[in-house]
Order: sequence, then C-alpha cells, then structure tokens
Amino acid sequence: MRKTKETIVICPHNPEWKLCFINEKELLRLHLDGEYKSIIHIGSTSIDGIDAKPIVDISVAVYELKDGILYEEKLSPVGYEHCNGSKFEKWILFEKIHYGQQYHLHLMPYMTRTTSKP
Repeated sequence: MRKTKETIVICPHNPEWKLCFINEKELLRLHLDGEYKSIIHIGSTSIDGIDAKPIVDISVAVYELKDGILYEEKLSPVGYEHCNGSKFEKWILFEKIHYGQQYHLHLMPYMTRTTSKP
C-alpha cells in the first residue's frame, strides 16, 4: 500500500515507449534464461496515439511462478527492484527506473486451457 499520495501525470503518446519496450524485452530474454512463454508490452503506453502515464508496463508469462526472491537474483543486476509484498494471488511486481523511464514488470503464470482453473 502506498504511504503518500502521488500525483498522476498523463503525457501525450511518445513513440519512444515502443523502443523502450523492445530494448527491455531483449534484456529480459537474456536474464530470464528461457523460463518464460512470452514477454508482452501491455498498458496504455503500448497503444499508439493515446495519452498515458509514462510507465512502460511489461507482462512476462512464466512457466512456473516462483518466489519473487528467485527472480530478484536474476533481475536486480539490470536494475529491477522487487516490490516486497506485491505477490498478489496471481503475479509478482518489479519496478525499474532507467534514464528517467519507469518500468513495471508483471510476472504471471502462463496458463493454457488444460492448466487453467474453472
């Protein structure tokens, strides 16, 4: 839970957001050692032409959702910080700020029709 109120800033669409995602995706591929099914740019910055909070949201579908500390060992060398207590029922959140650009990394379990719960 956030302790202070943060001002929400909405910015005009920035085409650099797509490039930030592409670069970050490659970095994540190198550090997650094939433990994932997909890496996807999600959220408002992924939609061309709309105003958005300037945070690049990335969803990583992992084959098996492990404890956040295990991912922290792989992701902290590239600037990601585990948001302690953020392992919600279905995902783990990491944050990063790199050269002023903020990223939210959502690690979620990959599910198929045969593995999903009714």
